[in-house]
Amino acid sequence: MIIVLILFILFSLYDYKRAVFVTASTLMFTNNLSSGIPGVKLFYAVAIIQVLLYYLQGFYKKLIHVSKLLLYPAILLIFSYFISNYVGVMHSYAKTAVNVIAWFFYPYVVYQMLHTRKDVMFFGKSLCVFFFFVGIYALVELSIGYNVYSSFAEKMGIIQGELGGLGQTERFGFLRCNSFLPYSSALGMNSALIFSCVMILKSANITILSSIEKYLLVLLPVCVLLCGTRSQFVVFIICLIGLYLSRSFRRSQLAISLMLVGIIIAVSFMSFFQELAISILSPEKSSVGGSSIEMRLLQFEITEYYWSKSPWFGLGRNFTWEVAIPQNPALLGAESIVFTQLMDHGLVGLLLYYTFAICLAIWCYKYSESLAILPIAFIVGKTLSTVVGVEYNIPIILCLFVARAITLFKGSKKHELQYS
Repeated sequence: MIIVLILFILFSLYDYKRAVFVTASTLMFTNNLSSGIPGVKLFYAVAIIQVLLYYLQGFYKKLIHVSKLLLYPAILLIFSYFISNYVGVMHSYAKTAVNVIAWFFYPYVVYQMLHTRKDVMFFGKSLCVFFFFVGIYALVELSIGYNVYSSFAEKMGIIQGELGGLGQTERFGFLRCNSFLPYSSALGMNSALIFSCVMILKSANITILSSIEKYLLVLLPVCVLLCGTRSQFVVFIICLIGLYLSRSFRRSQLAISLMLVGIIIAVSFMSFFQELAISILSPEKSSVGGSSIEMRLLQFEITEYYWSKSPWFGLGRNFTWEVAIPQNPALLGAESIVFTQLMDHGLVGLLLYYTFAICLAIWCYKYSESLAILPIAFIVGKTLSTVVGVEYNIPIILCLFVARAITLFKGSKKHELQYS
């Protein structure tokens, strides 16, 4: 994988802007790939190099304004992370620095590259093509009954972190798939968020890649289904509700078609959706496996024990994964951002984590009512489940991309010249 890292570095030096777009539309979603350097993930290595090049090559001189509504809560959240390391027991300053650069500063760099309609189109096309192949491979995974990619990746040692698809587990009668992504829940959340983005752009008469978009609108909901994760079904439902909050979307032919297809599917598979509803609302009454209320209560009891040791700022970055989970197998994956934030960053970190999502939603609202729901869907999904492989950089970049597309395509071309 060191060769792949070198190729991305050379790509960044040769055509910086396109390299950033390709990285943000592919590597960011496969953030468990190793760079070939022990302990260093490929996406994080490339992201940091591209952030450095952003300044070294002078791209910072052409700025697109960033709202204080996003800037201030991000700074406070980042600051709280470093305080957690100082007052806690982990003192993971280097790891925290890498995380905040990749999660918060890298989206800023991507946004600064979206100067023109051509930039927006390139990023959007790269994103659509990548998730088209993600969707196609998820169907291949389902048809053959196991994930060849995951087995190959594990055998070759190119993974740094979590990797799903190594077992053949079923949920709701389907194989749980993760395609090329780190985990099944990541496939579900990413597919739901990108489906919403494509629908928002189409309802605004913005077509990124017509030859693929129509397939994505089928593949992405199927990917949500194949992830087999109830929390991500909820995320998808929230995204759908968000679409219908927009008056322009409700009046579109797209909304009518989506509703008719939804009704036909719901009637045709009534028993499946009844089981799905029961498993979400009353998991203890469902025959479907997965988390239960009792299990979550036990996880909270364990969380409360560690949280009480440093209630305001927590015990430091990755305390949950490196200390709490190894000592308490009942925590499993500490299946809620509430658990990990309280142990790692305390009550202040948790509140600021939610505050940033709310601020991002408020900022998105001025561009699209439906877009404002994306950060809410993300935060609900992270509250209900761990969602390995999906961090804040994904919803931030998707929201910035859609907002920039609406600004450039619905407004005049003067926006390209003013970088506003």
